[in-house]
Amino acid sequence: MSKTVSLNPTALMNRAFLRQLRQLEKNILVTKNNLSGIMGFETEYLLFDFEFNLVDEKVRNRVIENATFIKREIGASQIELVSRPFTLAEGLENLINEMQEMEQEAAAIAHAQNNRLARLGTYPGSFTDLEITDDRENYQMILDQFKSSRKHHLELHLGEVDLSSRVHELISGCQSTQMNVQVNYNQAAIDLLNKTIEISPLFIAIGANSPILDRRLTGLLETRNLIWEIGYDLRTYSEFLAALSTRVSFPHQYYANFHNYWATLYQQKHMKSDPRYAFSLNQKMNWKIARLKLVGGSGKPTACLLETRFIPIQPTLREDIALHLGVYALLDLSLSKGGERLLPVTFVKENFRRASCYGIDCELYYFTSDGKRITEYAATELINRAGERICDYWKRKSSSTATLVEEVLSKRLRVGPPALSLINNIRGNSKNTLLGTQEIKRIVSQNCIPVNEGS
Repeated sequence: MSKTVSLNPTALMNRAFLRQLRQLEKNILVTKNNLSGIMGFETEYLLFDFEFNLVDEKVRNRVIENATFIKREIGASQIELVSRPFTLAEGLENLINEMQEMEQEAAAIAHAQNNRLARLGTYPGSFTDLEITDDRENYQMILDQFKSSRKHHLELHLGEVDLSSRVHELISGCQSTQMNVQVNYNQAAIDLLNKTIEISPLFIAIGANSPILDRRLTGLLETRNLIWEIGYDLRTYSEFLAALSTRVSFPHQYYANFHNYWATLYQQKHMKSDPRYAFSLNQKMNWKIARLKLVGGSGKPTACLLETRFIPIQPTLREDIALHLGVYALLDLSLSKGGERLLPVTFVKENFRRASCYGIDCELYYFTSDGKRITEYAATELINRAGERICDYWKRKSSSTATLVEEVLSKRLRVGPPALSLINNIRGNSKNTLLGTQEIKRIVSQNCIPVNEGS
């Protein structure tokens, strides 16, 4: 008589995850180059009414109901714009123009319903203004469970601000820009992912844009990534002491290969127990600094995408794209070198922390010129080095792209990340630690997307 094996929910999900992964792997797209030049961008925004109050979910849904290019996000007041897949051969200006048209059309649709669209790294107002979507089946029940499972050993402060029990709702006020690049499904993809992790602090140092939480300056320049890290840190005390990684922030160590990558993914705590969607759910809710995704299935070829997740939304779309093209250049250059030694993850995490606190005004760890030691360098020196390589790379590809990237990088090295000007503006206009309503409105207004006459 055969023996029936009863699987617990985790085992069921793990088995379903692997089965669905193997199915996707049967029809993988292969491109000529490991870094294909096929890319797309996702940008997130907050919706406000004309009095600068966050809109509720019903209003948000009315804005997007007749605009298929606008996607809903986890926050009740959040939307996302997603570009079409784009090739570098088409020209950078075409990509920027298309995305700007999408942004302006979304702003016009919002404006017609007495709302405005804002580019903010984090919402500067009160925690109590933020609401998660009311789709409780998909989100709120999970977040409530997470709140009840958080342990006292996990941090609930960011600088001067106590996140308290609103940490998950606070995530719904975080905005970022993500780049998705098609890569070949081989070891080179893992190498590119690891390189993305290593270079991320350089782009935080020049791209930090989220210094305000709960009407206060936190004392940090970049809080968005730290909010995500705190919000979904569910480690036990022993895991916490061992510094094991979670589904957010950094991996415990670099990935060795795809077997190691997928094993790390499916061994994490499942946030939803539905074996039918084990792979897609776990992949979607893997919120590391960067990740690899398989998309396709249902008879369609499967593409492997490398996604960046760490750059907060910048003051303008052009700056968003310029920073990501800097990432792209360093990734492509790393492929040509091959077998490049990576800074240990522990040092990368410390670099990320310093960049989040101080922007370009700090020292970051990197190898000495002979590669035998790790030492500290001024962040500006490392960014200058990387910037020269980035600009040389784009000069060989496209003069217009090189001009844009060089313009943004040189400006950031002169004046620092956008968070600095925001902080200085606040300090020049506010005498109080707690920002008033008019100050919050001014910050939001300065970051709203203008609507063209006749739109």
